[in-house]
Amino acid sequence: MRMTSMDITKIIRSNRKTIALEINEQGELIVRAPQRISRKQLEGIVKNHGNWIEKKRKEIQVRPKPIRHRLEEGEPVLYLGTWYSLNLEEKESGVHLQGTCLMVPKTSPEQKKEKIERWYREQAREILIPRIYQYAQKYGFQVQGAKITSARTRWGSCSGKNTICLSWYLIMAPLPVIDSVIIHELCHTVYHDHSSRFWALVRQKMPDYQRHRQWLKDHRQWLCFDCE
Repeated sequence: MRMTSMDITKIIRSNRKTIALEINEQGELIVRAPQRISRKQLEGIVKNHGNWIEKKRKEIQVRPKPIRHRLEEGEPVLYLGTWYSLNLEEKESGVHLQGTCLMVPKTSPEQKKEKIERWYREQAREILIPRIYQYAQKYGFQVQGAKITSARTRWGSCSGKNTICLSWYLIMAPLPVIDSVIIHELCHTVYHDHSSRFWALVRQKMPDYQRHRQWLKDHRQWLCFDCE
């Protein structure tokens, strides 16, 4: 059965003050809403955003499928926008960069995936979190906290209490692209919507934002870590 823009798959209620609509990889509509708002009110908001919802669903339909890694010798992987080749080591020395290679212990596919993913997460915490606070201080944004998540449908988010969350998958992108996502979420600490005022603030802080946004769209299938 064809899904219509009125179909709400899931409503997630919290103490947030704003309403957020999200279309996941399956084309399902997820609504994040304050505790007290009624379903009827939410359905009215969804109806008003019907064109946006349909647009997002069409984008997902034509989006390239995520690359599935086999974690074999010489396989290319992304880190901070640069391609590295997997180099499988007999010795147990942990995952690390060496020249143009990502050195990984030669273990079972499951263990290799776990070790590489843990390394990516550690790099995300060490690099992304400080950059959130760096830009917040630079531009005077008020941030209450910062977290790294495993989100696959959103690169970042900003809670109603101004906590910034970034997906660890973002560590695969170049730093300017990462910074554009950080700026985007920091601007949400001022405007918790995508109004014209919000986009004007984003452009003010990062005039070439659209170029970085396009990079994310063009490389989305590589910013993942699905394995065969």
